[in-house]
Amino acid sequence: MTIVRDKRTGVPHITGTTRYGTEFGAGYAAAQDRLWLMDLFRHVGRGQLTPFAGGAPANQGLEQQFWRSAPYTEAELEAQIESAAAKAGERGKLALADVDAYLDGVNAYIDASDKGRYFPGEYVLTGHKDAITNAGTIAHFERTDLIALASVIGSLFGSGGGGEVANALSLLAAQEKYGVAEGTKVWESFRQRNDPEAVLTQQGGSFPYLTKPDDPRAAPCPTPARSRRSPWCTTARAAPPPRTRPVPPPPPPTRPSPRPGAACPTPWSSAASTPRAATRSPSSARRPATSRPSSSCSRRSRAPASALAVPPSRA
Repeated sequence: MTIVRDKRTGVPHITGTTRYGTEFGAGYAAAQDRLWLMDLFRHVGRGQLTPFAGGAPANQGLEQQFWRSAPYTEAELEAQIESAAAKAGERGKLALADVDAYLDGVNAYIDASDKGRYFPGEYVLTGHKDAITNAGTIAHFERTDLIALASVIGSLFGSGGGGEVANALSLLAAQEKYGVAEGTKVWESFRQRNDPEAVLTQQGGSFPYLTKPDDPRAAPCPTPARSRRSPWCTTARAAPPPRTRPVPPPPPPTRPSPRPGAACPTPWSSAASTPRAATRSPSSARRPATSRPSSSCSRRSRAPASALAVPPSRA
């Protein structure tokens, strides 16, 4: 088995005299290029990114996002491998042999890089390896790790699609605001395109992605009015709360009207405006402290009874 890399792009080319050797080389070259990423994804697929790479909020959100798509236990991961091999017959056995050869190549690179201390530096940054003593280990890959990896790749690239109506409506909105020609350019600037600075590994040029027909006869687009009425063109929204009339506040408490003849304080019946002839007498000064004003008056009027008397007529 030989691995020859392209001088310009570094893409590996594996050549083997046996099937096992070719698969072994594929696993070895894959680990050379992206061992840390492979290790990271197998932990993401199990919902174990936080204990592996740290408990940052981004890590917690990422592992929860993918764990919801494929919440498999180790027994369920193993059952998927056995079921696929059993249903495929001889081809299933051949596939398992390829998987084992591929994993042997991955694990061979792990052992070689661990011994030679050229493993990815992320293992040192996350505390799995010591840069000075080389303490720590990098766990070997198993069959179930490939299922965990596949669940991440499937969730990442297989859950796309949808949103065509929303994209069409955004195109119409851009054309309405900026005109057909300029609005189309604005809308297309947000579409996914090939990175012009990316290194292309496909022979013969770039992969045609999101291309337009050479001679389109029509471009069906929904109208905003119809899309709002059609249940197929709108997203689910929570129903608005029912409208209720506001409850008026309770009326302020009313004071009971004084009894006829009761002396209640008025703006002009204060002690300061009372004539000296109406000041308290010595007998009223000796009134017990427990005496209170009439119950028909407010409790805040603590003035003596003599001060609450109606002033004499000025006639």
